[in-house]
Amino acid sequence: MPDTLVGQPPATGSTSGTVFKTPGVTYDGQNAGVQQQRLGLGITEVTDAFRSPQARMVGYFIDLLVLGFFLMCGYMAGKFHKWAFVMGMAFYALDAGLTAMAQDWISFAFHVYAIVCIWRGFSHVNAAKDSGQVAVLSGK
Repeated sequence: MPDTLVGQPPATGSTSGTVFKTPGVTYDGQNAGVQQQRLGLGITEVTDAFRSPQARMVGYFIDLLVLGFFLMCGYMAGKFHKWAFVMGMAFYALDAGLTAMAQDWISFAFHVYAIVCIWRGFSHVNAAKDSGQVAVLSGK
């Protein structure tokens, strides 16, 4: 097999039981066996694992509650309510714990970045309330 084809799927119809392997990727003619990282909430990853139809409905309900909670926090934070920033950061930190337990380090890093950004917004609430407008975040 030429070196240029290593790691690439074979042409359609030519797999007849052949398995091609490269470091980190196995191609068996059907799928690439590559595990994709999801960038999302840890709690939704947990609820996606529910298998039975009844449990899946509970999982969808939990997903909707989580979505509603974060939308409410964002809306109330836009109205300069400090408690919304604190609640959002607290629950996002708990969710970061779920991603860390699942060893989803890219998602965990994004959670940490988002918490830092929310903290920066929280630290500017008093200035925004006093001026009656949204405070502009500077790099200082």
